[in-house]
Amino acid sequence: MIGRKRIVIDEFHRLPEKFFDYLHFLGIKGNLTVISSTLWFSKKLLGKGSPLLGLFSLVIFGLVDERDILFSLKNLKNKELIETSVYLREPLLAKKFKPPLKKYLADFLSENKLSIREIIGEIFEEEERKLSEIYEGIMRAVASGKNISTEISSYLFSKKLISKDNPGYVQRYLDNLVKIGILEKLEIWNKNKFRYFHIS
Repeated sequence: MIGRKRIVIDEFHRLPEKFFDYLHFLGIKGNLTVISSTLWFSKKLLGKGSPLLGLFSLVIFGLVDERDILFSLKNLKNKELIETSVYLREPLLAKKFKPPLKKYLADFLSENKLSIREIIGEIFEEEERKLSEIYEGIMRAVASGKNISTEISSYLFSKKLISKDNPGYVQRYLDNLVKIGILEKLEIWNKNKFRYFHIS
């Protein structure tokens, strides 16, 4: 970092820890922007015991807002426009999108069926967890409309992924999926229950 130059480092979390010590040694000089796809790591940078504590400010970028996509899709209308704006929040889908949506999704899933699971698995590895059949089963359950822990537990039990139909057992898996950023947890008003939805 020299003078007024700005340096940008992508996939910062893949660098060795000794590089963090080096940045600590340098202190605040110049302008450095680091990018990480792992939220837990970004928070760790600002946590206790980190050599980078106080050197960075955390800026979280979520998924693209549907409203921005609506304004950019000039050639679509009505239901097709709304559905497309939801799916294209996922950057992988947005890159090469060509209408109609259903054909594009079918072609994309067919062409990338092997790599999609690897991409999801990489998220778990970066979050220091393993993509197990239970995690995958929960994601499938939520995608099929089962949003409450009791429904999700029954789904997993019916698929023989857990030995007992026990919502308490799957709760820690749900909490981890929320922490990683795959699911969001919404409280049901005036009830001690929660619903889970895919963020993307």
